[in-house]
Amino acid sequence: MLIILSILLAIFSWYFIEKPFRSKYRFNKNKIFSLSAICILFLSLLSVISMQDLITKSIYSKDTIAMELWERDKNIDNDTCQSYQYRLIKPEDSCMHGNNKIIINLMGDSHAQSIASYLEDESEKFGASVRQLTYTGCMPIINYRKSRNYESCSKYNDLVYQFIANDSSSEIIILLARWTANIEGSRYDNQEGGIERGSAGYAIPAELTVSEYMNADNKLELITNTITKSIEQLLNEGKKVLLIYPIPETGWHIPFHLAREIKIGINRTQPLTTSYDNFKQRVYRTHKVLDAIGENENLIRLHPEYILCDTFIANRCITQLNNKPLYYDNNHLNSIGAKMLSEKITSTLKSSGWL
Repeated sequence: MLIILSILLAIFSWYFIEKPFRSKYRFNKNKIFSLSAICILFLSLLSVISMQDLITKSIYSKDTIAMELWERDKNIDNDTCQSYQYRLIKPEDSCMHGNNKIIINLMGDSHAQSIASYLEDESEKFGASVRQLTYTGCMPIINYRKSRNYESCSKYNDLVYQFIANDSSSEIIILLARWTANIEGSRYDNQEGGIERGSAGYAIPAELTVSEYMNADNKLELITNTITKSIEQLLNEGKKVLLIYPIPETGWHIPFHLAREIKIGINRTQPLTTSYDNFKQRVYRTHKVLDAIGENENLIRLHPEYILCDTFIANRCITQLNNKPLYYDNNHLNSIGAKMLSEKITSTLKSSGWL
């Protein structure tokens, strides 16, 4: 049967394809080249359309887009409540999250800002409100400045400390910042391919010039004294201080990194994690600085790493949970991560009798 079919196809090909094509009366060189060019263009166009469809399905799949959108999962009050170099919000005009009599003063940089709305939700359960006193890239410490030109950072902190000292309702203080980047003057390298680009800028005691500090052999001692004196001032004023240690950095832009994995076909069975040992090495000196503040009945220390590291997976810090990121970039917690930290903050305040 196949032999007969092959013979019939050969006869058909000879009479209707090869013989007409060989005829010089029906086809000349110009027609042949023209038809060839048309066929090539048609096939090329078909290939481009097919490849574009394949690339679109691969790069912009529903799962890829959904993962990338986690970058937008930020504090909804990001633009209105945060001070920065060109906008200084006076403490008396700062955002108050909630209308309760008990006020928690949240002081810090963008790490503090990123949890503000979620801390409000958790604090509401205990009859407390949150006053947001945050400034981008600025530790909540007085008598210091950035090696970069952030003059309004120092001015802002002076205003906040004056306001807190004179406000009788401002009893509970939360201090949260990206301490390590300021103390080390560098961003994070997780030693597993996640390298955060750019410089962070040093925190420098106000009495020193940049060159004096950079040339000093006792940098850590100098900044330790500055941070210690600021927090001790709050304690001496009778304030209750919850000091939050560094939030684990990741090195990767978590939503983009996970989206990139989806694009190339990586299907995770375990969450994306980073080395806890590497993080501990990174924050070793920062912990020494913050540990230098003496014990005080009105001082509580909280370590976010105890939530994210060596808990779900041994000796690893998680960056996602149940296939959802915990960060919206490489160091700021998103709504899920912020809620986890906020729950720990309020439960700590409650168990300590502060709420």
